[in-house]
Amino acid sequence: MGGRFGCCAQESGRITVKSVSEGDEGRASWEGRSISKPYKHLNRGCKQIRDIIGDARRVYKQHPLVTSLTKFTMEHTVLSQDQDIDAPSHAVSEYEKTSYYNGITKVGEHPDLLYRTGSAKYPWIKPTGRIAHQPTKSLCGVHGTPLNPVWSIVGPQVSNLVRSVVNGYTINPVRFVTHGEDGEETLGPVVIWVCVGPGSTSADTAHQVSQKILELLKKNGVEDVEVEWHEGVTSML
Repeated sequence: MGGRFGCCAQESGRITVKSVSEGDEGRASWEGRSISKPYKHLNRGCKQIRDIIGDARRVYKQHPLVTSLTKFTMEHTVLSQDQDIDAPSHAVSEYEKTSYYNGITKVGEHPDLLYRTGSAKYPWIKPTGRIAHQPTKSLCGVHGTPLNPVWSIVGPQVSNLVRSVVNGYTINPVRFVTHGEDGEETLGPVVIWVCVGPGSTSADTAHQVSQKILELLKKNGVEDVEVEWHEGVTSML
């Protein structure tokens, strides 16, 4: 059986594409006329088409509007990459956000974590395995810690720092006990626990204010303290 392929030819200054049927004897018919070298016409016509396309591409690339758009796209891409590098986010993972305070309340949902200074020192690792144990937490006071004697002095200053970035908030010095597998309990460091309204501030802003709080505490002889921000119901201080 004969195969079919596209053949390009030039007629009266125009390039046309014709349908060519190849016969059993290896020859081809083109509009009823027998031709012995169909591939000669095919190659010549397709080369002319490629030349026309190449010329069109060169004109397109040299057009002032295309050049401007290409330059803008490249500059915008570089700028976006630089912004990502220069402005890292201090947000916690979605898992840590929703599970960090698991068990903190006996009734209702526990609050969501927004930011904490101790992420690197005290990583919150997602449990793995078929029967993964989810740690829980409970609250306790800060009696007998270096913060207790100076809280009446530094507390109002901490409040002013938080108030500079958000209106509704609460602040409490606390410690957390983490309950692990087999009843293991771990007492954490003293925490300046800041509560803000949902969506009222960002993790990056919380990070900046937290660094100032830590500097303030250090000047007053209080170290080994962490700052944690969570979202919940707040009241004006």
